[in-house]
Amino acid sequence: MKVLRAALVSSVFCVSCGAASPPKDLRSIVANKAAFELSCSADQLKITELSDASQENMGAVSDAKNFGVEGCGKRASYNAWCVKPVMMDESCGAAQTSVPVASPAPSAAPAAAPAP
Repeated sequence: MKVLRAALVSSVFCVSCGAASPPKDLRSIVANKAAFELSCSADQLKITELSDASQENMGAVSDAKNFGVEGCGKRASYNAWCVKPVMMDESCGAAQTSVPVASPAPSAAPAAAPAP
């Protein structure tokens, strides 16, 4: 009985420890995917985090975010995620969630009013 109790306590401890490792940086995953899909080098991309749906529980750590990406005259949105189940390897990915469209033209600054 003592052996069973010790095994249960240690397995619960392992589960809570294993899920706590932080996922990878999602921006770099999005930058690599967007650079390919938008035909634009990663250093020319502006990546903006739009939302965060990350979760952590005893079974896994999940990092999921939505990003807006703009560069080389195009823009698109991406979902990116990393999931780290207990005692398993981390799995990460990104998917484009909108069709790339042309970036809006920068708005011109309003003309200054003439001095009286």
